[in-house]
Amino acid sequence: MNMRGRLARFRARGLLVPTMLALAVLATRSAQFASVFALPDATPAAFFVSGCQIASAWAMLPLFAAVAIADRLAFANGVNDACMTPAYAFLVPAYAVLWGAGRRSRLFSVGATWWPRALTMLAAGCVAAWLVANGSFYAYSGRYAQMTAVDYFAATLPYLAPYVGWTVLYGTLALIALKFQRASQRVTTS
Repeated sequence: MNMRGRLARFRARGLLVPTMLALAVLATRSAQFASVFALPDATPAAFFVSGCQIASAWAMLPLFAAVAIADRLAFANGVNDACMTPAYAFLVPAYAVLWGAGRRSRLFSVGATWWPRALTMLAAGCVAAWLVANGSFYAYSGRYAQMTAVDYFAATLPYLAPYVGWTVLYGTLALIALKFQRASQRVTTS
């Protein structure tokens, strides 16, 4: 069977999107702090796109596995493991918030106003996930006992804009790619 046929079978089994999202997580997350030339982390966008494109919440499992593998690879390659505190477990609800925002965006998938609504949902989900992740790190990392929550969030607020910005950019690119992929599928099947 040729490559095009294999890709079609892979797509038909519903494996293409989760595989591509997991690869994006592995490609961007494992090196995110290791190099000046590393791409920003695509993990938040991957969870959002997964929610948009895959009906089952089980779709988050391969992404959580990719996150765990990428983090282990990063730590094994000398990346500081300062984030490995009890707060690390709160990445699960933080990323689930993004998946849920993507899932909610499925309601908007018809009509010309879909893009602004989906991107607004992505940005809102991203802010909520950032609050969950950073709030839990403040509360459970054991590193900020002497700092008030207001001071902590004031100190970490400069990281919010790039976090949301890169997530919206990655999410937009992924959704455009998926729209093109679907359009090309319709053309080839008609």
